[in-house]
Amino acid sequence: MKKMLDKYIMYTRKILSNNSNILKHIALMWGGMVDFMIFGSTVTDYFELAFYKKKHYEKKGYMTWRDSRKFSYIVDTQEKMSFYIDKKNMYTKLSNWLFREQLFCLDCTYEDFMTFIDNTNGEFIYKPAYENSGRGIELVKCKSQDTRKLYNSLVNRDGILEGIIKQHETLDKICSCSVNTVRIFTLKINSSINFIGACLRIGNGNSIVDNYSNGGYVAAINIDSGKVIDGIENMYGERIYEHPYSGFSMNGFVVPKWEEVLLFVNKMAINFDLNYVAWDIAIRENDCVLVEANPRGMVNTIQVAGNGGKKEKY
Repeated sequence: MKKMLDKYIMYTRKILSNNSNILKHIALMWGGMVDFMIFGSTVTDYFELAFYKKKHYEKKGYMTWRDSRKFSYIVDTQEKMSFYIDKKNMYTKLSNWLFREQLFCLDCTYEDFMTFIDNTNGEFIYKPAYENSGRGIELVKCKSQDTRKLYNSLVNRDGILEGIIKQHETLDKICSCSVNTVRIFTLKINSSINFIGACLRIGNGNSIVDNYSNGGYVAAINIDSGKVIDGIENMYGERIYEHPYSGFSMNGFVVPKWEEVLLFVNKMAINFDLNYVAWDIAIRENDCVLVEANPRGMVNTIQVAGNGGKKEKY
């Protein structure tokens, strides 16, 4: 309950002015409760999908938390989803698609760690095994650090160490502080892969992560062409057409190597155990790499920034 109230306060502070009267707050809260009962929308859904602005018939076209949860349990078993929520299991299964150095903290010796440092030039990413939305991700630089102390600080943490991904030059121009990834939702039916929707996730310029729910931006992508549909949008529904950090214009932007991205995802999806997956893909100058495969990923990211509701795709 406290988390829900904290989220409500966070969103309303952005949406309502400081001098808004209590009736507006009550109306928003009441609307959120009604929509939860009717559509299964969480506080996050209610504000990110702008349900408070939409008519009843419009809301029917969107996948909510309840819809997504129900659908995922129909197409995949809870056992499989729980298994792959642990990033170590996911990365082990999909190791052929990573194309970078990786080390599991709980399993590594000091010698393994030193080899990893040498192979990554002393700079790497730490990410927790079970967290999501970019929480807990750290950029680690070994320069001037005692490597034994650093190893001891990491070895008992349930996490993963990864080499840094150098992204495509075009994506780096948008925001160089983060690796800006493509998220693609797929559904496997009888060995055929259906592309449900896609978006480009972009950092805000002040963080190493690109997650929408962690201050980043989302650009809806036309799945056929790889073209951005209508600017970029943050979690508060604020849509802009130039990145606030770089000034890069998103008008008419086409994701580089788009056909290669789709082929890459298709090959992984066919060979993966889960049927319904949200794939996070980084695009490098000459190829693509898997960042993460998410069971029951955050579907809101492909329903904002001009993309519209995707319920008909399910």
